[in-house]
This record gives sequence, C-alpha cells and structure tokens, in this order.
Amino acid sequence: MIKSEESEWLSGLVARYGRHGILVDSNILLLLFIGTYDRALISKFKRTQTFDEQDFETLVDLLVNFGAIHTTAHVLAEVSNLSWSLPARLIEDYAQHFIQTIHRLSEHHMLGVEIVEHEIFPKLGLSDAYLAALASRYLLLTDDWALSNFVAIAGGDVINFNHLRGYGRAS
Repeated sequence: MIKSEESEWLSGLVARYGRHGILVDSNILLLLFIGTYDRALISKFKRTQTFDEQDFETLVDLLVNFGAIHTTAHVLAEVSNLSWSLPARLIEDYAQHFIQTIHRLSEHHMLGVEIVEHEIFPKLGLSDAYLAALASRYLLLTDDWALSNFVAIAGGDVINFNHLRGYGRAS
C-alpha cells in the first residue's frame, strides 16, 4: 500500500514534471514495449521476467500522468537489442509494434564522443551518463540503483521503479 508521504512525494513529482515529461531508462522502457505488445510475455520473456503484469500496470498508471516519454538513442538501442531475443516467430510482428511505439517517444541525441567527456562517464558508462545529464531537465524513471543514487545525490529528481513495485498490493 502506498504510504501517504510516498503518495505526496510521487504526486509532487507528477505535478512538477507532468507537462515536461518523464525520462525512461532501458529496463523500464523494455517493460513498456513488451507489455504493450503482449502482457502475457512479461513473465515469460527472459529479459522482463523479473517484472509481472502488476508492475506493467503500475508503469502505465504512472506514465499517463506525463505529457511525453523521453528517451535516448542509446536506451532505444539497448531496448532493441534486448527485445530481439524474443522467439524468432514473434520478431517480425514485434518489429512493427516497436516501430509504432518508438514514434510516440521524444528522443534525445548526444554524440558518444561528447558523453565520454563528462566526468560521470567513468562512473556510469555511456547510456547512463547521458541519462544522468538529462535528469537535470527531466524526471528520471529507472530500476538501476547506481544510476538512481547518482542522480539523487547530484540533486536530480529520480524515481527508482523498485520503490513503486508493490504499491496497491496487499502487504
């Protein structure tokens, strides 16, 4: 169950970033792509089986509060690479779903040679370093503890999806 202070914290973030949108990291974006393709695959697909359908519902319930879903080319490459380990019989159909879904996202670009110049690159790697940089403008949604801790310590706003898991479920 959501505690009132957690609910207020989340409501405050939605109020602050709702119009600007939310920046979504790769594992969570993969959950969105797979769940919107076929919810039954969430617990069966090796790349999303740490999640369940309730997690997907929690994600969708959160995302509807934001005017845009932001991502990066690096995150999309990760999602694509992970997705393509779906069974071969699903890939062609899933590829069409991927194309439709990607058109609904706001994609940000920065060259890798620019990202590696930032002091955070050695700590987080390419994709996460760019997400951390963008987290100064957008609310970040991730399940990556290192990334979420780095952003929080740096003064950015971040939601670690693991904190939302189980909200609304019987304790």
